[in-house]
Amino acid sequence: FANIVGDPGMGKSAAVRSLERLATQIDNTTACVDGRVDEFNDAVDLCTALCGQVTRKLLSMPPNTHEGLLEGINARGDRIAPLIQQIPELSALITKNQSPVGSIESALSEFLALLGNSGTVFILENAQLAPAGCVADFISRCLDVRGLFVAMTWSDDPGIEFSDPRVATKSTLLPLTALSKAAVRDLLSDMLQLSQARVRELAGEVRLKTDGIPSLIHELIHELHADALIFYDRVQESWSWRIDDIRAYFFNSSTAQRLSAILDDLPEQTRKPLCLGACIGEHFTLDQCNALLDNCENTAQALRPAVTSGALKLDIDGHYQFSAPRIRLALYERITDLDKERFHLKIATNLAESAPDQLVNIAVHYQAATIRTQSVCTSSTTRGRSRTVTRTLSPGTSISPLRLTDFARSRQR
Repeated sequence: FANIVGDPGMGKSAAVRSLERLATQIDNTTACVDGRVDEFNDAVDLCTALCGQVTRKLLSMPPNTHEGLLEGINARGDRIAPLIQQIPELSALITKNQSPVGSIESALSEFLALLGNSGTVFILENAQLAPAGCVADFISRCLDVRGLFVAMTWSDDPGIEFSDPRVATKSTLLPLTALSKAAVRDLLSDMLQLSQARVRELAGEVRLKTDGIPSLIHELIHELHADALIFYDRVQESWSWRIDDIRAYFFNSSTAQRLSAILDDLPEQTRKPLCLGACIGEHFTLDQCNALLDNCENTAQALRPAVTSGALKLDIDGHYQFSAPRIRLALYERITDLDKERFHLKIATNLAESAPDQLVNIAVHYQAATIRTQSVCTSSTTRGRSRTVTRTLSPGTSISPLRLTDFARSRQR
C-alpha cells in the first residue's frame, strides 16, 4: 500500500498519473477510481469498479500482451462467472466455461488473486471521501492478495485504517508538502537548463507568488511563458525572463485565501486609498485620490506597497490599475456599507464640480451611494439628460456599485 497524503494542489493526482505511466511501461494493468466522483456503496462495489476497468483494458490490448492473465481467467471461468452480472465484459474473456459456481464474493476473490499475480495496480483517489468503513474493508480484501499494488491519495493522515500491524508493515506513507526555495530552484534549473545561480532570483519570485504549491507553480510558469515574460532567446540560445515584469505580475490563479493574505499584509495607510480606488473603478489616478482624501500628502508612498505586492500596476503616465478584477472585488467587499456610501458620495460630488459633463459617471456614483440621481443636475440645460440617466438606471434596480461604476465608464467612453 502507498498512501500519498497532501493538501489540495500538492501533486497527489500528478503522482498517481506518473505511477500509472510507469506501470503501463512495464506492461502492468492499472485501474483508478475517485472517491469524490465515482459512486460505490461498499468495498464490493469498489473492487468491482476496479476489476471492471482492468477487464475493459484487457479487451483493448493485443491478446499476446497478457497471455498468462487471460489463460488464468479462462481456466477459472466457472468460478469468476458470477461477476459477469456486474462486469458484462468478462463474458468476452471467459470462452470455456461460463456456468457460474459460487457467490459474487468468492468470484471477486478469485479475480483479485489473478490480477495480483499479473502485478496489477489499483488506485483510489480521495480515499477520505469514500463511504464509512468502505476503505477499511477494501484494505482487508487487498491485504492477502499477493502481488497487488494499491495506491491511495488522502487530504490528511489516513490514521486508523493503517493502525493494524499487518497493514502497517505493508504500507508506505508519502507526504507531499509545499516546495522550498531550494526545491523550486532545482526545478527551474533543470527545466530551463541553466545554473542554479542563474535562476535564483526567478525561483525566489515563483516561490513567493505560489507559496511553493506545485500546482500553482505549474500554472504560474505556464502563464509567464504565455505572456512572454519567460521566453527563449534565440540570439543567446538560452532561456531568459523579464524579472521586473514578473515581480509586478499578479498571479490570477492564486487562491482566495492567498489573495486575502496579500491584502491583510498591506499597511493600514495603504488600504484606505486602495479601497477608495476600488470605488472609483478599475483605473484611477493619484490626483483623483488626492482630491478625495483628507490627508493626501503621502498618497503615492502609501500606495507603493500595493504596487510592490502586485495588487496594483502603475504605468508611466501615473495611472493606477488593479492587476485583476478579483483584487478590486476583494477590496470592495472589505469596505463597510457606511464607507461605501461616503466614498461614492465624495466621488460623485467631486466629479460634479470638476467634470460636470460626465453625467453618467456622476449619476451612478450617486446611485451607488443610495442618493437619488435627480439631485445631480439642477440647471435647466442639463435636467433632461439627467432624467435620461435616471431612466437608464432606475433607483429600484438592484445593481452592484462595482457594476454601476464599470457601466458608467463604458457609457462615458
